[in-house]
Amino acid sequence: KTIINISKKYMKDTEVVSVITEDQSNKDITQYYYQVSDKNKVEAVGRLLHVYNPKLTLIFCNTKRKVDDVTRELTKKGYNVDKIHGDLQQTARLHVLNKFHNGVLDILVATDVAARGLDIKNVEAVINYDTPEKAEYYVHRIGRTGRIGNKGYAFTLVSKREISRINSIFTFTKATIKKRNIPTPEKVIRVKQEKQIEEIQNIIDNEN
Repeated sequence: KTIINISKKYMKDTEVVSVITEDQSNKDITQYYYQVSDKNKVEAVGRLLHVYNPKLTLIFCNTKRKVDDVTRELTKKGYNVDKIHGDLQQTARLHVLNKFHNGVLDILVATDVAARGLDIKNVEAVINYDTPEKAEYYVHRIGRTGRIGNKGYAFTLVSKREISRINSIFTFTKATIKKRNIPTPEKVIRVKQEKQIEEIQNIIDNEN
């Protein structure tokens, strides 16, 4: 608003150019948000991964320190995960990105800056571990999934202090972002059992 006021004062016949088109979000991306406390976010990520079982998952954090913390916690839980952020050397970042691109890694944790210009196909889910500080970041983050006609999921974890941020995202994107509850442990177990049964049936049907 301040900049617009300055432009009115010093310029004539100004035009406003938006960097994002009116179609603010991809229709192939299913978007959900979950209200969850900061201390329970790692557990929430784990349950979402088990229930939706995405092929490749990109997790965004707002700070380098949080990227380190989340990567460490997910590694402890046995997930195939690595990270990229500004403190890593370019060669190390490229090495991690290649592993993620080739499916050697299942999960990549990143900051907005480190993921800038990232073009990786087959990302099935984007998880906003931290609700983005700017609504534009949300659009850029979730744009990493649902590409080239593929379906994708965008999950945003919202703590109490981040409510105002998700409200800004609603206003900016005008997208349908449904509120959901984090899957219960019972649901996680049920989904695991269903997948095991499916795998066993597949072996029975297709293998000697």
